[in-house]
Amino acid sequence: MSLNSLGILYGTDKSSLRQNYLVHYERLLSHLRGDSFNLIEIGVYRGASLAVWNAYFPKATIVGVDIADRCRQYAKGRIKVAIGSQADAAFLTELAAEYPPTIVIDDGSHNPDHQIFSFEHLFPLLRPGGCYIVEDFGLGVTSRDGYAPISSSEYFAHLQLGLMSRWQQQIQAAQWPAWAPDEISHADAFGGAVAIWKLDDLDFAEDLWAIEDMVRRSQEPDSLLYFSEYLEREMGLLDRAVEVAKRAAEMQPANPWCQVRISSALRSKGDVEGAITAARRAVELGQGDAYFAGFLGELVEGAERA
Repeated sequence: MSLNSLGILYGTDKSSLRQNYLVHYERLLSHLRGDSFNLIEIGVYRGASLAVWNAYFPKATIVGVDIADRCRQYAKGRIKVAIGSQADAAFLTELAAEYPPTIVIDDGSHNPDHQIFSFEHLFPLLRPGGCYIVEDFGLGVTSRDGYAPISSSEYFAHLQLGLMSRWQQQIQAAQWPAWAPDEISHADAFGGAVAIWKLDDLDFAEDLWAIEDMVRRSQEPDSLLYFSEYLEREMGLLDRAVEVAKRAAEMQPANPWCQVRISSALRSKGDVEGAITAARRAVELGQGDAYFAGFLGELVEGAERA
């Protein structure tokens, strides 16, 4: 039976009869159907969606969170109920410690302050590759507790803009959490809701030796440049990043981008003088291209300020 059919059967408003979330959730989450994991849903109401998750994920532990003590009645078997506020940091931390979540669904107060507060406290505690869903944007359009200066829909739109711009886009209205660039993998937005995915350890778990062997076999200078950037950005192996970039420069001595890559890796190492020397070489090879001149200018300006 499809997730949406289960939603209709158990009477949740997440089905296509009302909010139409379950069609999207099946597309996003069906790969977990046979797995054992913890799903936390904030907001129990009459327990309908807890019953849906219990039926759809037969090996998962389903944890409903609510401030109303009456919701304890819906605890049965793999369905657990925790009583507490989504605006209570200590409660959220204890909850995630007891039930380390792979999926969190916020269908709670719909207060933007609470939605943002819960996300910023629970998302870092998600298991790698996990998914955090916030529902029902628009039901609460202004902050009420003073935690956030904007609506939650704006907040999550800023997060997605940061993700799309590789976290280089500067937005004054709402800055994303400092951990966001290192924790967020991707996002799926649809009518009334957003799903934010946590980076999976497997994204960077491929054998480094195998990657380097493939780069060497490719004989493509660009692959060396990309590998140098990967070593610098993702692995922090700065000496190797410089070495690989220099190998690319040997293969393409007239390519100014090789010198830019060398300069970037040297700057990360703290070798400012070496970085400036490589940047000057890039300017020479770039034959007046404004980018390379600007790159050099930023390095020199930064060195002078230091």
